[in-house]
Amino acid sequence: VASSSVLILVPLLLRRPAAGRDASPAAPAWRPLVYFVGLGLAFLWVELPLMQRFILVLDHPIYSFGLVLFTLLVFSGAGSLLSPRLGRFRAWTAPALGCAAIAYAVGVGTAVEAILELPFMVRVFLAVLLVAPLGVLMGMPFPVGIEMLRRTRPDLVPWAWGANGYASVVGSIMATLLALSWGFSWTIAAGGVVYFVAAAAYGPALRRVTPSAAERTGPGPG
Repeated sequence: VASSSVLILVPLLLRRPAAGRDASPAAPAWRPLVYFVGLGLAFLWVELPLMQRFILVLDHPIYSFGLVLFTLLVFSGAGSLLSPRLGRFRAWTAPALGCAAIAYAVGVGTAVEAILELPFMVRVFLAVLLVAPLGVLMGMPFPVGIEMLRRTRPDLVPWAWGANGYASVVGSIMATLLALSWGFSWTIAAGGVVYFVAAAAYGPALRRVTPSAAERTGPGPG
């Protein structure tokens, strides 16, 4: 944590960034970094406890790992594809995800218990249905934030990728420690809180910039 923080923050402090066409020269660089670190931590704090939760449903850790990981990656990819069409709602992806994560933390245990007695393939299908909506939401905040940086602070895009990757690696270890100390539901809820923190750090900037015509209409055939 210490070495990665130094490698991410010190070069940023030593380098004077060039502001984008929509940016204020005094716009603080720490806000988008908090946003992308938060996304990396929260994604893992939601994903890994879900894998543990669904072991009970699918009877084996390998099945749970494969199904939850597959479902989250596929549907978060779908969420990323949908993100250019969000328009003025793009600033609300992170808080919406925070609400969804806390709802899952409260309700996923009950949902798991309700389907335990069903046939295996039915449990697989229902597990996908349970995880898919969360996956769609989890795929939206990252591309929304990257597009915002491309328009306002393109110099920060490499730092955003690096900070998010660092947080993803550290977040996987922290998720395990949190789950051992607090339990799976509390870890998912903590992920929801981190999404709210990310939204508070960068949400105002996302709301200030008007979506371009390309974003309002979505990607073209190319």
